[in-house]
Order: sequence, then C-alpha cells, then structure tokens
Amino acid sequence: MLETRGMIVKEEKVISLGAPIFNNRMVLESKDPLPGYFGKNIPDMEKPRSVFVILAKEYEHLYLARKLKEFSEKKKHKCYSAFGKLQIKHKNYSCIRVKNLDCFESLSGLLEMLADEGVQLEKYHEINDHALMEIHKGFLLSSLTDQIYKDEFEPHHYYFDNPKLFSWEKFKEITDRVKNNMDNNLFDAAMGVFWTLEGPKDVIRIYDKKTDLKRLEEIREKYLKKIQRL
Repeated sequence: MLETRGMIVKEEKVISLGAPIFNNRMVLESKDPLPGYFGKNIPDMEKPRSVFVILAKEYEHLYLARKLKEFSEKKKHKCYSAFGKLQIKHKNYSCIRVKNLDCFESLSGLLEMLADEGVQLEKYHEINDHALMEIHKGFLLSSLTDQIYKDEFEPHHYYFDNPKLFSWEKFKEITDRVKNNMDNNLFDAAMGVFWTLEGPKDVIRIYDKKTDLKRLEEIREKYLKKIQRL
C-alpha cells in the first residue's frame, strides 16, 4: 500500500450552478466527468459527481484543508475535497473540488463557513464550457504488478508509469491513436503524478469499469509504443 499525494490533469465539461442557490457565488458542476465514455455506455454515477467552489484568489492549500476538515467534523460527515486550478478559455480559476453527495447537500453551509473565515469566493457568472483541470489530491494505491497500480479509494481507477512529459493536447492525440487500435476503446484517460521517496513519478490514469489485468497490460503497452515514437 502507498498513501501519498499528487496531481491529476484532465479535461471535463463544467457548467455554472444557478446563482440563487449559493447566494450569487460561483460553483461549477462537472457535466462530463468521463469523456472517454460516450452515449449509452456512460457508467451510472451519482449526480452531481463533482462540484468546484471557485475562489476569487489563490489560497495556501494547507490553510483551506484545515478549514474543510473542521467543517466536516462539525457536520459529522466526510467531505472529500481537493484543490486545484481550472483553465477555461485561457482564464485560470483557483478552486476547491468537492466530491460526496452528503457534502453537496451541505454545500451552502460550506460556502458560508469559508466566507466567514475570510476566504474570498468568485461571484457568479455563466459558464458552460470545457475546463482543463489540475487537481491536487491524496491517493491510496496498491501494486497489481511492478508497473500497474490500483486506486483503493477511487473505484475503477488504475495507473501506470509515463516515461515522457508532454502537453495535454499531445496526450489527447496519443490517447486517440491508442483507442483507434483497440476493439474495445471504452475507457477514460488522464495524466498524473505521485510523490514518492525518490521524487515525483509521472503516470497515466485509466478509468475502466469493466477491466482486468490483461486489458490493463494491453492499454499500457499501446501507450508506451505510441509514446516511444514521439
């Protein structure tokens, strides 16, 4: 088992939740959390799966994490939060990502708590667009092989080493080429990094609800072949 922190880079479609709900504060809902799935093949998931509280400026993550922990303990529920940045049409937004349906029901209280603590929240404006996300979060991992890791906290999430660094656009291009060479190409992919004692480990994240080790090995090998040709 490896419990660590790191970052995921991915692209999702987001939309503003109605202004009256949160007292004219900016909260975005993820409308396309798994773009690698499509049509009737999209896995059943709670709605909303993720929401993003948009901050008016960037704050130190440890400060926010302590405030969110206090809020969760006071409300007696687990509020799974992470921090990051959304890039939407060349504009960057600092954010808190919240995942947990029970916590969503208390989201108005969370916003009021943050405001009372002096955290400046972005004012509402309409967004319905794709966002490039950098999400900093915790991971609980186990090793399926020397090269493939399973996320023991996030179901159906798997990771393998990424030997090269490249842009998100290049990663999407590589992913399209991998999928074009597979009979069953229903999986979602993202870029990521873990912190280890040796330093940062770059990885590729795969979400696949109906997979096994053989299929994961196949996906990994196809990615490595495409990456080696860069």
